[in-house]
Amino acid sequence: KKPQPIGSSLPSGYRDFRSLDARSYCIDAKDSSFFDDAVAWDQTSNMLMIHIADVQSYIKPNSVLDEVGRTRVFTQYLPKKPLFMLPPTALNALSFSNHEPNEAISVVIKLNPETGEIDKFTLVPSVIAPVSSLTYDEANDMLALNHENLSNMDKILSSVCEKLGLDALAMKRRKFPTMTKNESGDTILSDHKNSPAHLMVDRALAIYTHVTTKICTGSGIAMPVLVGQEKRMKSGKSRFGTAPLRRYVDLLAQRQLSASLGKSPPLNKKTITEAVHQLSVVRNRVLASNWKEDSSLKLEALAMHCRKSMEISGLSYAVVEGVATDKPGEAVIQGLGISVSVKGKTKNWKSGDRVKLRISKVDPTTKNIRAAV
Repeated sequence: KKPQPIGSSLPSGYRDFRSLDARSYCIDAKDSSFFDDAVAWDQTSNMLMIHIADVQSYIKPNSVLDEVGRTRVFTQYLPKKPLFMLPPTALNALSFSNHEPNEAISVVIKLNPETGEIDKFTLVPSVIAPVSSLTYDEANDMLALNHENLSNMDKILSSVCEKLGLDALAMKRRKFPTMTKNESGDTILSDHKNSPAHLMVDRALAIYTHVTTKICTGSGIAMPVLVGQEKRMKSGKSRFGTAPLRRYVDLLAQRQLSASLGKSPPLNKKTITEAVHQLSVVRNRVLASNWKEDSSLKLEALAMHCRKSMEISGLSYAVVEGVATDKPGEAVIQGLGISVSVKGKTKNWKSGDRVKLRISKVDPTTKNIRAAV
């Protein structure tokens, strides 16, 4: 039997990429169990492929799972453990597998082998081979050792982002630290990293967002965007349809992408507007609650640090690093993002100045911090 060409159509309407020589990599945190994005670079065909798990084919509107997702809105990464948007059994069934073929909604970018320019990009429903999952640390180690396929893919992602004007946008990761409790119950700082592997994933998702946004706009299909995120979407800082296992708005986005492919009728603008409004209200309420808990944990961490520092030094205060703000007598404690009013000689401070603060009291209950210079 004559072998079918790479990307040939299956009776289901999906494109078959299972015979591709290049691996599709899922790169995520070491404690991640469910994967909804993967990326591959095939040097033989000069194709860059960014895959997102096809969730919308299995979670139909108004089904039980759809109701669960719409109620929870998004996966919450709480201090003790995550509260998933979907039940773990469903997540396990819908996420990319490393031992079974996977269905995806894929952006395929064909590059000119001579110039490296983008010949064309398409959005296709696809079937891909089992994925290779890597932690960020594993991917960083492979990049440091110049692993051929992964390093070439990294260069291609960087080049495509630059050609699309996305490179700077892809690099703008969140830099806000959050607080978590470890197994011993201690409050610890959990920062967001900017490693080469993190940046590679960011670039892949930025490309996916750019292409899918362009396709939806060109098809006249309404794009689900949470209230308050419109400017971030237009600037490229927000993602579109890249996390359907973790964000309900991305599941809605994937349904619209499916409609652009002619696989299903699109949701009308009124339905989208009503759903997005409801999701935004719930999301903002949840985020406000999480922010309150995070702020409390940061104050606990600061109080613990100051207490230990004073015990060791024998002084009546602890010295911490801060950054002056544009408000008179105010500084932000570095690494925690806590704003404090500072007594003493602060008249000559300029916004952005690094300052040493003497913290003599931290009361997490009353949120009272006594700081001086």
